[in-house]
Amino acid sequence: MKRIFFCAFVVVNLMLLASARADVVLYEMTPSNMTDWKSGGATVSLARPGVISITESNPSGGWGDALLDARLPYLNSAMLEVNVDKVHAGAFTVQGLAFVNGEIVKTIDMVKDRALGGQVLISMAAQPLPENTQYLLLKIWAVNAEGARVDISSLRYYLPDKTGNGHSTRVILPHNWEKDGLLAMQRGENTRLLLEPGRTYGSTMSDAAFDVSPKDSILIRYGELKNGRSAVQLIAFDKDGKYLDSVQVLRTDAPGMQIVRLSDLKWPEGTSSYRIKIWLEGDPSASLVLDGIAIIGGLGAPVDSTSGKR
Repeated sequence: MKRIFFCAFVVVNLMLLASARADVVLYEMTPSNMTDWKSGGATVSLARPGVISITESNPSGGWGDALLDARLPYLNSAMLEVNVDKVHAGAFTVQGLAFVNGEIVKTIDMVKDRALGGQVLISMAAQPLPENTQYLLLKIWAVNAEGARVDISSLRYYLPDKTGNGHSTRVILPHNWEKDGLLAMQRGENTRLLLEPGRTYGSTMSDAAFDVSPKDSILIRYGELKNGRSAVQLIAFDKDGKYLDSVQVLRTDAPGMQIVRLSDLKWPEGTSSYRIKIWLEGDPSASLVLDGIAIIGGLGAPVDSTSGKR
């Protein structure tokens, strides 16, 4: 089955498969993002190429955790897949921390005290999470023994292709968009945006308009965001192309992935299409890197969600 990856290191795959229908991978563990893991009584190391070890190192007892410090957007239709190469000692627990407006609202054990290796597949729809959950952080605990250790060969958070038809995907490259107060530098498939000299804010807007479809979501991944903040607006037009209003959809001051569901928005009456407008404001040295922008169709029932990285 084809898969579409929406991460900085595989945006090229997204481009190649833009016209295909496929799973949408929102996060995948790789050797290049080992720094996403933070120790909380367990150490994280590379057991061998492609496999990480989470080992209990808590002097106070036979348990410890490693936090995956990457915000995973809470999507009711998403799946979490963890492939455990081996449990050397003790057991492991997969824990989800649910956030709303930056505050933890619930902590749940999605897998608890498992001592067997193999694939673990977790459906978000089956988890008792508040409906207004915006994003999740994951913890993997090594428990029930001094030196408890679990080796993980892959971890993937994705929107599955349940129908066999997948999700329609349109990839958008922003380096040629209209700009006001911004300078753009293309870095491979990524785009760096800088403020023009003397400016403290600026914007860039898509040169094309997109039809409004309630089943569509816009995925935006900020690879970097330094010395400033970013906001995204959708500029609404009627069927004749007449401007109606600007719809504010998100603000962020940190890199990471952002998801905007069109069905969650309050559109001006008569809206038929929209253009995407991205703002950068802050210190004159403010800059951001856009790793990718895509419009994904067919994500199912709307769930309010945003994401980024702490």
